[in-house]
Amino acid sequence: MMNETRSNAVEISVKLYRWLLHLYPEKHREEYGWLMVQVFQDKARDVCQRSGVTGIFVYWLKTLLDLIVSVVRERQERDLTLSDENLAGSHPYWLMTAGALLAVASISQLQPDDHWSFYGVYALSLIGLPVGIVTLVAGLYGMRAWFDNQAGLLGQLGIRVSILGGGIAPILMFMLPLGELIWVIMMLGFVMLFSGIAVMGLDLLLGRTMPRWIGLLMILIGVGPFIAVPVEAGYYGPRYVSFGGILIVGIGWLLIGNYLRQRAKTRLTVS
Repeated sequence: MMNETRSNAVEISVKLYRWLLHLYPEKHREEYGWLMVQVFQDKARDVCQRSGVTGIFVYWLKTLLDLIVSVVRERQERDLTLSDENLAGSHPYWLMTAGALLAVASISQLQPDDHWSFYGVYALSLIGLPVGIVTLVAGLYGMRAWFDNQAGLLGQLGIRVSILGGGIAPILMFMLPLGELIWVIMMLGFVMLFSGIAVMGLDLLLGRTMPRWIGLLMILIGVGPFIAVPVEAGYYGPRYVSFGGILIVGIGWLLIGNYLRQRAKTRLTVS
C-alpha cells in the first residue's frame, strides 16, 4: 500500500495530466480523454509502488515527450493547430499558468544534494520546469500577433528567437542521457529563450507600447539566468540563487499574464 507521499504524488500527477489533455482537439478529448486519464493513473500508481516518487518523475519525462508528439500529430490530422486565434485570445492564461508552474519548479533547486538525481518533493516539483517552459512558449506564440502589429523589429526578432529556443530546450531535456551534445544544444535553446525575452523587454522600453515595468520585468527575467549560472558554477548543495532566479521568472510571468488579462478584459468592456 502506497504511503501518503506517494499517494499525493499520484493524485497531483493525474490532475496535471488531465489539465494537459486540453492541448488536444476537443473531439479527441471527448473520445479518448477518459481512457487516457485512466491509463495514466494506473501506470503512475504502478510506477510509484515500484520506484517511488523518483520513478513517477522519470515516467513524467517519457509522458511529456509522448504528449508533445501526439498533440502535434492530432492537431495536424484534424487540420487544426494551436492557432493564432486560439492562443492570441488565451495567451494571458498560458503565461500565468507557466508562471505558476515555474514558481513551483523553483523548489527543486533547494534539494540539499548535487542535482544529478532528484528525489521526493524535489523530483515532483522539477516536473513543473519542462511543462512550464512548454506552456510559456504557447503564451509567447499567442503574443506574437501583437508584437508583429505594435512592437518594433527588435521585439519581433526577440519573440521569434524565444519561441524557437523554448521549443528546443524542453524536448531535449528528455534526451540528456544520449550524450553531451544534447546538453549543449539544450543550453543553447535556453540561451535563445531568455535572451529573446530580454530583447522583447528592451523593445517595449524603447517603444513605450506597454508600461515601463513590463519591459523592465522582461529584461530581469531574461538576464537573470545569465547571472545565476556563473555565480553557482561548481557549487553543490542547495542552489539558492537558482531557486530565487526561477521563482522570480515564475512570479514575473504571473504578473505579466495578469496585466494582459486585465487589459484584454478592459478592452472587451469598452468595446
